[in-house]
Amino acid sequence: MIDTTRLRARCIALPLWTVAAVAVSCGVNATAAVTELKPQELAAFVARHPLVVVQVTSPDRNCGYCVGADKTFDAVSAQSSMTAISFARVQWSPWRNTPDFGSVMQVYGIPEQYVFKNGQERGTTRGRPADAAKLQTKIEALLEQQPAGVPEPDPPRAPLSTAQGKDVRLGVRHTVMQAVTRACAQRFPKQADRWHAQLTRWTAGHQAALDRGAVLTLNRSGPAEDTALRQLQKDEQRALQVWQVHTLGIAMDSPPREQDCSRVLDGLSTGAQDAPRQEAP
Repeated sequence: MIDTTRLRARCIALPLWTVAAVAVSCGVNATAAVTELKPQELAAFVARHPLVVVQVTSPDRNCGYCVGADKTFDAVSAQSSMTAISFARVQWSPWRNTPDFGSVMQVYGIPEQYVFKNGQERGTTRGRPADAAKLQTKIEALLEQQPAGVPEPDPPRAPLSTAQGKDVRLGVRHTVMQAVTRACAQRFPKQADRWHAQLTRWTAGHQAALDRGAVLTLNRSGPAEDTALRQLQKDEQRALQVWQVHTLGIAMDSPPREQDCSRVLDGLSTGAQDAPRQEAP
């Protein structure tokens, strides 16, 4: 079984602002909800998250094996030991009209659950899951096993262009905005609708760049981590922390106030943090 206890403790036990920043590097999914996706959205979703399980199914009642598959899948996603994994579902109707998922995966029947690690498919669990415990065990086994064969060394990476670097940094900002929005909405529920709407508007306005950055990250993944891309992500994460502390005057180690949440999210959504920042001490 995958031991996610230490990983989750590192993220959830820290103050809100640290959690939002660490989420970029630790890959923890702050909510257990299953993300409903359109077929064309799947590639970018897999690219954005290090550990992904995708269920393909149909609400069409003529698909007898599909009935109830979603409930079992939802039960697994809600398990506390599964919070390091991002769960998603793609549905269509009629059930025979299988969409084209391109190079992401090949679908030959539904329901089926596809397991991805660092953008690479690790295997599937076919058919309607018998129960949540068995599905969880299968998912963990697929994530633990090593890919078949010995991978060839990655070719030398081409340097990131200025435009590519901008897309990658935007992806980091998006991850932080999502984490802060979720945490602030839970702490101050009266403002939840406004903050979620703000995030939705910002995401829609930057969707093309976010997708480019996600696909870039996926294409540059492999047995050897792209150190240049990873360092850029860490640098941007650190720059956002410095902006929050030195420009906004909001400490990383104190519980946030409602106005702190608004100031951080307003600044992130308007690009205020793109102004010249102080160097990290």
